[in-house]
Amino acid sequence: MFNILALVLGIAIMVFFGASDFVGAKTSRKVGARRAAFWALVFQAIILTTTLLIFYGVPSVQLSYIAVLVLSGVLGSAAFLSYYKGMEVGVVSIVVPIASSWSVITVILSVIFLNQQLIFSEIVGIILLIVGGIFATSDFVRRDLKGSRFSKGLPYAIFSMLAWGLVFFILNIMILKIGGIFSTVLLLSTYWFYYLIYSKATGQKLSIPFGIIPYALAIGLFETIGITSYTLGVDAGNVLIMAPLVASAPAVTIVLAHLLLKERLNKLQYVGIGSVILGLILIAIA
Repeated sequence: MFNILALVLGIAIMVFFGASDFVGAKTSRKVGARRAAFWALVFQAIILTTTLLIFYGVPSVQLSYIAVLVLSGVLGSAAFLSYYKGMEVGVVSIVVPIASSWSVITVILSVIFLNQQLIFSEIVGIILLIVGGIFATSDFVRRDLKGSRFSKGLPYAIFSMLAWGLVFFILNIMILKIGGIFSTVLLLSTYWFYYLIYSKATGQKLSIPFGIIPYALAIGLFETIGITSYTLGVDAGNVLIMAPLVASAPAVTIVLAHLLLKERLNKLQYVGIGSVILGLILIAIA
């Protein structure tokens, strides 16, 4: 049976998260990753909050659910900082693929605790999406894989993988219980508030030049469309396949880099792109 909803949402998730990462990479080179991420989160929170108030209203939610989402936001923020630290002190071509494997954790937790079941084609599709996303995010440079830089970056990458996997698992539960928009607004608001406190505590500046604002707004808009597509997919019952779709978005990023920036791709990255496309097709026909 052809799952048109899974196909449409899958394409939207990959395209808009991939485009967000592409614009985010260019913006980070200008103002730094943390400042770019902070302002993108601010604009994303504004867009989603406005959407919530206009179309949904503020739901009546148990305090325990809010507490869980806030704690998840703190954990997710810590994962981002750990990810950046890992790339700073370790080998990027090792840190990125490991951290990008977070969807494996989300899928495993969903199977165990949410009693989610998959048919064979969906299992193969998810594996292809995850593997394709890992291949796409890594150029597998073999130099400097030995020594202290490798060992220093590894713990940060593993923590980010485990933390992001848990955060998305919790987000899936909250989407099903209290709705996707409200859950996402609360989670992302915690993200940028955490960044604000962290930056103040460490003396880091968050201001950006006026010319960078359109880029940050674009990132926030792309992320909003991507996460909205994700929540719609979870609401529709496609819990297990949504996280791997998010994790495979870097395949779109490197395609954009190749087309717009003329960056060269290696053979493994081409394999990753093909793997993602095939995985999406298998999920759509499941």
